[in-house]
Amino acid sequence: MDLLAQPVESITYQDVVAFCDQKVGEGAVLDYKKEIPRDLAKHIAAMSNRYGGLIIIGVEEDRQTGTPSLYEGLVNDGKLVERGNQFAYNVRPLPSCLVRTTDLVNGKVFLLVRVSEGGSPPYTTTSDPTIYLRTGNVTTPLRPADAEIVRDLYAKRDLAVALRTQNVAQASARLQAVIEQQDAETSRLLKQQEPGEQTAPAGLLADNLRLLTAYLQPFYPQYELAAPRVIESKLKDLRLQRATGPFFPDTQMRPIARGMMSIQANPRYFRFSCQQLYANGLFHHAENTARPNAESATDISLEDVARVFYLTMLFSRRLYAQFGYQGLVRGNLSLANARGRPVRIIPLARRPYDSTFPGLRPVTIDDEYAWPIEADTHQLNDDDWLQQYFKDQMREIYWDLGYSDLRPDVLDTFLSRLGVEAETAAG
Repeated sequence: MDLLAQPVESITYQDVVAFCDQKVGEGAVLDYKKEIPRDLAKHIAAMSNRYGGLIIIGVEEDRQTGTPSLYEGLVNDGKLVERGNQFAYNVRPLPSCLVRTTDLVNGKVFLLVRVSEGGSPPYTTTSDPTIYLRTGNVTTPLRPADAEIVRDLYAKRDLAVALRTQNVAQASARLQAVIEQQDAETSRLLKQQEPGEQTAPAGLLADNLRLLTAYLQPFYPQYELAAPRVIESKLKDLRLQRATGPFFPDTQMRPIARGMMSIQANPRYFRFSCQQLYANGLFHHAENTARPNAESATDISLEDVARVFYLTMLFSRRLYAQFGYQGLVRGNLSLANARGRPVRIIPLARRPYDSTFPGLRPVTIDDEYAWPIEADTHQLNDDDWLQQYFKDQMREIYWDLGYSDLRPDVLDTFLSRLGVEAETAAG
């Protein structure tokens, strides 16, 4: 029995008892607590600063050996997880940790706190600026002599930012290269077109781009989740199958350096989407929202924004769960070339325009819009958290694009219409 490698959600009361029966001693990644300590936030920060680990509360250890001596659990008052999360919220930056209880046995449970190695050290608590580390089987403060360790912690944070920035720049460059290739082909067809012929595209994609982009990646993408071929072999099971519409991501992915890419394009109507998936965990989706030769073609559709946002988070959580990544994730949702475009709300009905649609639509003022995506994998795997986060973010997006109110039932209807929640949760 190795609780350190077992998903915390599946650990039972008897699993903890069996683990303690083995007399496994405390260490850098394992800590026992008889009760919830008043300084639990300090211990979460300390583990985040090093290798992560597991805190098992409800176990009394032998002071001499660090091995379990009494392990009967805690009386379940129904608020243990809430109290544990409150301590986690007192750590800055917010750590990647999951607080859970085991099943109930004789009125008692064990409280488990799984802490992931932090990608944004150093971690401290809101009440104490001291930097703590998990050293051996104790939590110790850094001394002035430990300045080199502090520099290493800050260097790790800076490296994480640099790697994420580099990944996005690479994906953006490849997206631009694809657009240029599409336009080169369009130019070739235009030159071959006879006067009066209507078979070739009407213009260049780059001149008609209104890009909606979403991406998500690990906070510290230093290592690959798996080789690209291995990821490709799992895509059939990872893709989201919507009630209506195509798979997400697309089924036609071709190899690129350390990843894969799909391109969907209809030059005549400037329909275009490009998806990139990399071995380091970056998923990058971009699509053109302009629809020439169609009613309200220049509108920004908030339904498109919501669809891309939600599906990107759903697919990413599947990807990370499949390949065992646990930790912080960061990303962005953005609109480009948006200035002067009317904004269309999400309809309650399936028809393109809801009968309650306001007569005067807001018109965008800014040319570029961007909304950060910040979470950790534990949160992504929690359906309730994910849907609430999505709704909160969509309210911010509505506001930024000119709408002061978002009816509560609109997003519930949208999620139901999208038709992927049950299938995704089951996966």
